[in-house]
Amino acid sequence: MTNPSLVVLDEPTSGLDSYSAQSLMDVLKKIADAGATVIVTIHQPPPPVVRKINNLLLLVGGNVLYDGPMGVRVEERFEERGFPKPEDYNIADWILQVAQTNTIEELGKLGFFNGDELRETANIDRSNVTGSVMSKAMTEHVGFTTQASLLFSREIKKLYRDKFGFVIKVCSNLAFGLLFGLIFMDVGRSDYVAYPEVMASFGAQSNLLISTMFGVAQSSLMEFPKDRPIFLREYSTNHYSVFPYFLSKFSIECVTVLMQVMVQLIPAFFLMGFKMNFFQFLGVNFVLAIASTSVGILLGSCIEDPAVAAEMMPALIVPQLLFSGFFIQANLIPSFLRWARYLCSLVYATQLITLFEFGDCTTMSCQNLLENNDVYQLDSGWYWIILFAIAMVFRVSSMIVLKGKASF
Repeated sequence: MTNPSLVVLDEPTSGLDSYSAQSLMDVLKKIADAGATVIVTIHQPPPPVVRKINNLLLLVGGNVLYDGPMGVRVEERFEERGFPKPEDYNIADWILQVAQTNTIEELGKLGFFNGDELRETANIDRSNVTGSVMSKAMTEHVGFTTQASLLFSREIKKLYRDKFGFVIKVCSNLAFGLLFGLIFMDVGRSDYVAYPEVMASFGAQSNLLISTMFGVAQSSLMEFPKDRPIFLREYSTNHYSVFPYFLSKFSIECVTVLMQVMVQLIPAFFLMGFKMNFFQFLGVNFVLAIASTSVGILLGSCIEDPAVAAEMMPALIVPQLLFSGFFIQANLIPSFLRWARYLCSLVYATQLITLFEFGDCTTMSCQNLLENNDVYQLDSGWYWIILFAIAMVFRVSSMIVLKGKASF
């Protein structure tokens, strides 16, 4: 149960050592201070535990022996009726001693069961406590900065705990980068006069983009459904809002994705010998990776089962490959399907990389590739804007979907 208004516990401190019992009572005290009513049946509570209790209901044979505030008031009541607490007794032990060593008739004659006035006072005290608690809860609402910093700290801890998995990702990207670089070694150092030379370089670029997209999209699509139940539980109980949650995850994601992309591109780029600037190539791969993770997160937000998310992977990857221009040039795709290219982030990344590598090339082979793939259809700035827009739209959509599910 999340965010309960009433919590009832039967002997929660039984079997615990004194420190653990106090720690548990501290947690229950925080729950009570947050506005919930916490009812505990407890045997032999030590003084530190007793001091955390606000009100006491003591029953004897189905009769109310005491119903009121804990502390000095209960001591006074028992003292007024001839049972002052000895110095060597805990108040909880003493009132149980009195209740069990005297009959109900004897206690009734002493005025223990004539407690209407006491209960009325106790109810007034409880209403005052509740009002102050609710006021305190309203004034101590955690702000955006605190939410973001705590969530960011948690993401750092999660990354540290799964450092072996992260190292495996980095090492696998490094291995793929070396493999691509060795297979396509020196393809970018040709003069691009012959068409096969141009296609070899274009194939090398496309393979790196596909590897970048596939690696990060699969990771986000598989991992986010695992975090989804945690978010829904915590958001529904008003632990934090949607934006700081996504901001903290996005911050860590940018760092981890950048490292994965860099370790793959550094060996591959310099072994292949491309003519474009390395940082242009890195920037396109990084933005493509962020856009791909955004799509993966949106699908993960909609899907509860990670196994079902895995089945969605082909639907995420295959259309990107088909419309990227690597397997078939854009001008050969039927016109009634060509519009789907504009929904694929890989298409825009491929257009940018092709423009950076072959834009200054004047050979017929280069120009044919650029024209057949509609690279000159837009300026390079628009390709950047569209990639960023895809990433933003899918992120915002994920936030809306998750917020809707949590609100439901």
